[in-house]
Amino acid sequence: MLGVALLATILIVSWLLNRLVLARLARLTRHTREVASGDYATALAVDRPDEIGQLTASFNEMTATIGDYMHNLEDKVAARTDALQRANALLEASNRKIMDSIEYARLIQTALLAKPAEFARLFDDGAVLWQPRDVVGGDFYALYADGEDGCLLAVGDCTGHGVPGACMTMAAKALLDRAVAERGMDDPAAILADLNRGLRALLESGRGAGGDNGLDLALLHVAPGRRRATFAGAKLGLWIGEADGTLLALKGDRHSIGYRRTPADADFTNQPVALRPGQRHYLFTDGILDQNGGDRGFAVGRARLAEWLRDAQARPLADLAATLTQRLADYQGVLAQRDDITLVAVSLDRHSFNSRSSA
Repeated sequence: MLGVALLATILIVSWLLNRLVLARLARLTRHTREVASGDYATALAVDRPDEIGQLTASFNEMTATIGDYMHNLEDKVAARTDALQRANALLEASNRKIMDSIEYARLIQTALLAKPAEFARLFDDGAVLWQPRDVVGGDFYALYADGEDGCLLAVGDCTGHGVPGACMTMAAKALLDRAVAERGMDDPAAILADLNRGLRALLESGRGAGGDNGLDLALLHVAPGRRRATFAGAKLGLWIGEADGTLLALKGDRHSIGYRRTPADADFTNQPVALRPGQRHYLFTDGILDQNGGDRGFAVGRARLAEWLRDAQARPLADLAATLTQRLADYQGVLAQRDDITLVAVSLDRHSFNSRSSA
């Protein structure tokens, strides 16, 4: 009888413990998992004032608070996401307009550059490497015809990159066109002087306290009949490659054009160039010299560029632009382009030169 009574007592205690404690804790545990999975809507019934009932009430309050917070947070996130999407849409629209405008500026700037057909008509061989740092840039080149086969070749490097640099090229090109039309082509130094005065007058009213704009420019005039040439440069030089691989460098004057530091009456110098069969003439801006790359991040420099040009001396100039583009890309590697890059190379075919000279 004592054993039966003890067993009955154990069963009754176990049943009460399971109903009053363990079952409630199990429901609380399941509800905890539901809350953890994101279900904040369900609340447990509080039917007893004991500790478990108090714990259940506290848990219901906590669940309601978290649910309300998460609901508000979701609303705030949705509102912020919607606002961000609208802002991104406006930004994309603005970016498209800006890029469309820059692309149109590129078309205008490209239209101002000398055309391949002009080079083909005036030179027996030629190459042009024009590589703005951005979509548009501050470098330009121009070609003017003088008589049947004479011409004036110009390569310029204006202040700035991108759109500001492109605007400067348009102003400089317009003033150069006027100087060539008024002065003629056989006195490049005088053209530089006229351009310096005109650009200073144009920019003077718009200069701020710290702003200063101008350009470096190289001019090469080839006389009709191809018997002689004249070079004048404002900071930029002329390289002459001979048929035997010798490379001669003519320096330009130390004055730039249009800057405050350049006097309005600055003089520039004409340098005569003896034309010989097989010569190649290179006009370029300093962007190609200043481009960093290689294992140590050094600039290309004059020695390396001269080596590249000598390596290409025996090949047609028509291939030079592609060759230099590839060499620059290989040397540059992962480094960014620092400056606008322009190089123009022209040459006279030996047979064509002889026929013109004998005439």
